[in-house]
Amino acid sequence: MDRQEREEEQVGMALFAGFMRLPRGQQIVVGVLLAVVGLGWLLFHGHGSSPVHIPGGVTTGTTAVTGACADKAPYGAPAQVAAPATSLGELRQICRLGYLVGYSGVSKTPAWVAEHLQSDAIFGKEPRTNNFQEDPTVPESERATLADYARSGYDRGHMAPAADFSRSPQEMSESFYLSNMVPQFPENNRSPWAHLEGHVRSLTKNTKDLYVITGPVFGADGKTIGRNHIAVPAKLYKIALDPSNGKLGAWLLPNAEVPGDGWNAYCTSVKAVEAASGLTFFPGLPAEQREELISQSCAL
Repeated sequence: MDRQEREEEQVGMALFAGFMRLPRGQQIVVGVLLAVVGLGWLLFHGHGSSPVHIPGGVTTGTTAVTGACADKAPYGAPAQVAAPATSLGELRQICRLGYLVGYSGVSKTPAWVAEHLQSDAIFGKEPRTNNFQEDPTVPESERATLADYARSGYDRGHMAPAADFSRSPQEMSESFYLSNMVPQFPENNRSPWAHLEGHVRSLTKNTKDLYVITGPVFGADGKTIGRNHIAVPAKLYKIALDPSNGKLGAWLLPNAEVPGDGWNAYCTSVKAVEAASGLTFFPGLPAEQREELISQSCAL
């Protein structure tokens, strides 16, 4: 015990001795006052300032996203560390009503799309529009066009799927911006990937909040489509986090034909997705808690 600790202990003992010398009635009054002061301190300092807690020991008090889309990535927007095959350049964050995009003007696709899924948004009544459209907020030199996808042999594959946005016309319309799309192999987009999207939506029936991140992984072949050279992913990933229990699911599928019910065979850990994509997920979490989280495999 050092000098400061000894002095603090002596002060504490002196205060306790003084308290014990008080008459019984005064002890009760002082005890009640101390309890009220202590409760007030907890309410004042605890409200809005304590870190968000995910059961299982994962906590955060910071986020790299602010403003209207802060709720889409409360544990930090994915950070580009080193794309293993294709440099995505500096990412442009685009905030939509239903999702947040980290858009690459190099690949002319999203690098990631983050959503905060809630059942009222998913199980609404707004019909699918199929209103595919170029994104006017993206400079023309970095923009994918409808002509790039025409007769390319690839679908305009949603990263944040239209079926997640049946709450309002605006959400549904914004899901069809090409800045939310990647060239996706048709038999992948319409079967195993659609089944995976449906599985993730179904999870919201049992939880208040679900945080989802979806995106492409590009290979070394440099394959592109269209006059604007839209990069074709080699793989696609989807990550879902349930903050109510700290459980996480991650899937990394080839951008190729996969049996419709075979999507779950590609369940993996976020750590594996990070290695493939060159991105760091949930960077706002303390290192120890983040490591524990991203090491999970197939918990959802």
